[in-house]
Amino acid sequence: MLKQIEVLVGKAQRYVDRPWYPLLVAALAFLDLFIMVIPTDALMISAVLMRPRHWIRIFLMVSFGSALGAWTLAFLLQWDPAYLMENVFPTLARSQGWARTTQIVQEHGTWGMAFISVSPFPMPPAVFVLALAPVTLTKIFLSVLIGRLVKYGLFAWVASHAPRYLERFKTVQKEVAQIQHPPVLPK
Repeated sequence: MLKQIEVLVGKAQRYVDRPWYPLLVAALAFLDLFIMVIPTDALMISAVLMRPRHWIRIFLMVSFGSALGAWTLAFLLQWDPAYLMENVFPTLARSQGWARTTQIVQEHGTWGMAFISVSPFPMPPAVFVLALAPVTLTKIFLSVLIGRLVKYGLFAWVASHAPRYLERFKTVQKEVAQIQHPPVLPK
């Protein structure tokens, strides 16, 4: 399945310049809560690099998609936790990320969830813990949204502004000049 996802992501990146691409990345951020192998960060950064003027809209859409995915997962967990644990995420409870994430969320609650949303820790275990605790779906949604706004906002800002700042360095200017005007090879 991982290979199939890689192929689909590769095909999707061919359309990075299309106006609907940020919506696709937001939908993939939603699905990433269930699949956990979609490179949402890289997809969002590529979308921002292609449309740097729209960086705010892009990171807001992707943040919202991720938070909506967490809300949906929490809703499904509150509805039927046994089915999800046994059939959808059977190995999740035995992973190293589960123990670390569970500890953070148990100690810090929704602020721990916001921290995990910013960090590289897996989010589904944190959503599991909060959904099974007496935490409302709205609080779960908002904590993920806050964390993702910080994370994706920073990533999008850097991706949209970095090229302009990098052009100031002489070595980068030389590299760009070589790319734009490659040396002519003798025949």
